[in-house]
Amino acid sequence: MQGSLIATHLSRAAEKLRLYRLTANMLQVFVHTSRFRDNYFSNGVTIPLSVATQDTGELLFFAMHGAEAIYRPGHSFSKAGGVLLELQPERLVQGNLFEQRDTERSKLLMQTLDNLNRQFGAKTVQYAAAGLAKEWGVKQKRRSQRWTTAWDELLVVRA
Repeated sequence: MQGSLIATHLSRAAEKLRLYRLTANMLQVFVHTSRFRDNYFSNGVTIPLSVATQDTGELLFFAMHGAEAIYRPGHSFSKAGGVLLELQPERLVQGNLFEQRDTERSKLLMQTLDNLNRQFGAKTVQYAAAGLAKEWGVKQKRRSQRWTTAWDELLVVRA
């Protein structure tokens, strides 16, 4: 589950990178259990990228390897995520002489993915690592009523 949570957040972050024409040089992945339980565990890893990128597939590849490195079985994690670091404009990306990447193909693939999601709705096309069904969500057990902002929760007064 933590892998799909990390992938979901990083997929959205990569979309925003492309929207603002930025790339990331570094990626950080983290997990932790509840601070209010006895068996508290927290771990994270920072992964430098050889070439700055905004490619969702590339970011997920490194994130999943990072998640495998920090995961410890037997813990019930309450939070997991990823952070993109060292952002820079996409026009300033410094290539790597020894790395064979098809940047044009990657750019075209990401444009197609973004166009499909823009045209047919968010998450129409997504990476399988993000999962098909959302098994996690925001905890709203103690959320107050939204009488002033939600029509279906509007108070009804009968006289």
